[in-house]
Amino acid sequence: MKSTQEFADCFAKIQDRHAVPWWFVPKESGGTFSNAGASSVGKPYLLLISDRAGRREIQLQNSGSEGPEAKAVTQCI
Repeated sequence: MKSTQEFADCFAKIQDRHAVPWWFVPKESGGTFSNAGASSVGKPYLLLISDRAGRREIQLQNSGSEGPEAKAVTQCI
């Protein structure tokens, strides 16, 4: 399993490659990605990463299962 930082770096690189807005707020055991606040975004996604007891939980909200964010999550796991 990749570390949170490795996952975040991978996800950010994919978002940059597609020239889409994003931000990341790291937390002690995980972090949050989103594109909320970007002027071109109508329905922002929220990607919650939580590492607990050696287990990672990833929740992607407001993005279709075949959307670009979901595909990036799959590529970075």
